[in-house]
Amino acid sequence: MKAVSVFCVLLVLAVLPSFTLGAQEQQGLPKTDERLPAGVSPLMEVPSNMDWSAIAEHLTYYGYKTEVVGQELYATSDVGHNLAFSKGTIGMLISAFYVNDSEHTFGCDFYEKVNSTNAQAQLVRTYYDPATKTFVLEGYYTAEYDRAKFATYFTSLLAEFEKVLNDYASWLLLNYPPAAGEQTPN
Repeated sequence: MKAVSVFCVLLVLAVLPSFTLGAQEQQGLPKTDERLPAGVSPLMEVPSNMDWSAIAEHLTYYGYKTEVVGQELYATSDVGHNLAFSKGTIGMLISAFYVNDSEHTFGCDFYEKVNSTNAQAQLVRTYYDPATKTFVLEGYYTAEYDRAKFATYFTSLLAEFEKVLNDYASWLLLNYPPAAGEQTPN
């Protein structure tokens, strides 16, 4: 069983870079940029002129508490997703992290679910890191900050986060029922 799980992880890790490349091509971003050192992707963290203070102010409207740490902005909420914002060459990466505290080891069926979710998603890409037992949802805002455009994007991103999380929760409960005494996800 462990050999199958290791194979699934390696398969997902081999396929994951193609999702990133596909996302770059779909967004019309170049695969390489002659202004960047060789081997550096335009989506890697290269500070843009993104203004964290304007975005932090915008997020407080949604009820988030914000903190800038280095080149990243963290937004926490008592009722919403806790988010990390990272600057890119153009725009920013918005990530939400969820730690799996159960003792389940996911099989190939789970990684197939991740792949099918990514194929159907419009704004969100997901992946699972078995080493840290962390499930990650990411969206990439591909423009400089504009209040109206960001509001539209962010509202749509949060709605898709909810849709994806509800879909995963239903699927996990069906395929990996909680053990006796384990709590079920909300």
